[in-house]
Amino acid sequence: MISFGTNNRRKHTKSFFPLLVALMTIWSSLSASELNFSSRMGKLKEAFPFEHEPGYVPGGRELKYSLRNERGEEFFLIDLRGKVVVVILSTTWCPNCPVVLRRFDNLAHRLGQSGIKNVEIVVLNVGQDSTEALKLYYKSNDIQLLKVYPSVPISVMKGITGVPACFVFDKKGDNIWGYLGGANYDGDEFFNFMERLANE
Repeated sequence: MISFGTNNRRKHTKSFFPLLVALMTIWSSLSASELNFSSRMGKLKEAFPFEHEPGYVPGGRELKYSLRNERGEEFFLIDLRGKVVVVILSTTWCPNCPVVLRRFDNLAHRLGQSGIKNVEIVVLNVGQDSTEALKLYYKSNDIQLLKVYPSVPISVMKGITGVPACFVFDKKGDNIWGYLGGANYDGDEFFNFMERLANE
């Protein structure tokens, strides 16, 4: 049996104190900004909903889409910079799209109830449906709060394998998140994501 006698304990105690002092010196030398950076990195890891699900798509798309409002005036989504912009690609023949749009309708209601006004939800209907047909489609699927925009050409689907698809752009216009398929967009996880982005 190996025995650590009193002399060995004293020897290890003496060598431990300089190490403890060194660690305390390093910790105290960390600036507040470095600690804040570490804290923010921790938050960012939690900031992306459904990140480990198969439909998750990292950011990287550009905010180049152009639209026309109900008066026929053209505008670009990049003009919405300064708001959090949620872009949903959908079609009237997609079987899962009505469910997804209703979830976004619920999200719009929840954001409004919470006083969050700087989130813009934009549905891009891919195809050749008329605006009147889209209004009927929204009404028949009980979609009440989402704005109706004229249909957009299939070219907006470049690099996207299917609908529904959702992309989130932060206030600077950077695409930071995407998802292909249906998800719980009116649940707490996605709502908290929108709230954090809106308050940045």
